[in-house]
Amino acid sequence: MSSGKYSGFSDVAKQAMMQTQESMLEIKTRKNKLYIGIPKEVSFQENRIP
Repeated sequence: MSSGKYSGFSDVAKQAMMQTQESMLEIKTRKNKLYIGIPKEVSFQENRIP
């Protein structure tokens, strides 16, 4: 009685055992820094960034 009733659950459990497991990996910190520069307006006709 129990084998027929839980056969679907055992199939799901078997599939869950075969899936890959996630794990945290250590990442390296970069020594290079990224600088984003905004060019200064040379003409005073358009002022987009004050």
